[in-house]
Amino acid sequence: MPKISIIIPVYNVSQYIERCLKSIIAQSYPNIECILVDDCSPDDSIEKCQEIISNYSGPIGFKILHHKSNRGLSAARNTGTNAATGEYIYYLDSDDEISKDCISKMVEAAATYKDVDMVIGQYSHNSNANYPRLKLCKGAYDNDILNLYAEEKIYMMAWNKLCRKSFLVDNKIQFEEGLLHEDIPWSFKCSCYMKKMVILEDITYYYNIRNNSIQSGTDRLKHIYNYWLAYMKMLDDCFESGAHKKKEVYNYIFHRIHLKYTELLAFGNKQDLIWFYIQLRRHRYWNLLQIYKFTKSIRMIFFHLHRYLPYRFGAVYFRNFYAKFIK
Repeated sequence: MPKISIIIPVYNVSQYIERCLKSIIAQSYPNIECILVDDCSPDDSIEKCQEIISNYSGPIGFKILHHKSNRGLSAARNTGTNAATGEYIYYLDSDDEISKDCISKMVEAAATYKDVDMVIGQYSHNSNANYPRLKLCKGAYDNDILNLYAEEKIYMMAWNKLCRKSFLVDNKIQFEEGLLHEDIPWSFKCSCYMKKMVILEDITYYYNIRNNSIQSGTDRLKHIYNYWLAYMKMLDDCFESGAHKKKEVYNYIFHRIHLKYTELLAFGNKQDLIWFYIQLRRHRYWNLLQIYKFTKSIRMIFFHLHRYLPYRFGAVYFRNFYAKFIK
């Protein structure tokens, strides 16, 4: 009976954390350690956790880790992963819940299909919005997993996925700290290295969508910018893992970048568009030079020339760009 490490970042979730922890305590699978990572929560979330844990007597082992400063969701997940002693890791957000048989069903699936890197379950949510769902049938998949991700048949969220810890450690898969949409490159990198995954059609996770979506203005631009950073990180991982050799995958990433660019057209000003265009062109050329294996010194020269010359010759460089996209 393998040990499972459930990792829960805790930050400002006072009204949800009790429900979340009770869904863990109710698990039918006994060999669980639950690691709560306090990311310097300003409310009484941790106090509530401590109270629930002190009143609990059962097989599940609870542990609370504390950050000295607020470092974000990615850092909290990485802290929990590094401290985990289980054979498998399961990420759970502190405002969500899992079904009573969530872990037992996932462990059973991992045992049924040998050498599984990840087990992915279905989820439900409390919104009318069209959130990405699993679009695969129950069973094991060991071919073209990366293409399945690019075809958006696997949702990108990190939660509700039972991951073999050695798979994450051996491939150095961690969450990018400081990135707002950290699940995107994390799931992509997992798909790059995954050799076998198992799909469950059962709903094992209840996603609580809070009413704090970003709508317009500066926050909207920040939202688009952070998505762009996530896709740029995917480009890096694409070349590092050799995934760029699959044309469909490479095209998928640039398609996602293009979608964010069209959003920027709607919400941004000319300076935002120019900056975005420079960054995209610069990053694309950098990766192309990596393909052709130029020396690092030549890459750096090309990198800085392409970065600074457009500012010197901006009128010429962006004349056609303005004509096509702005006017």
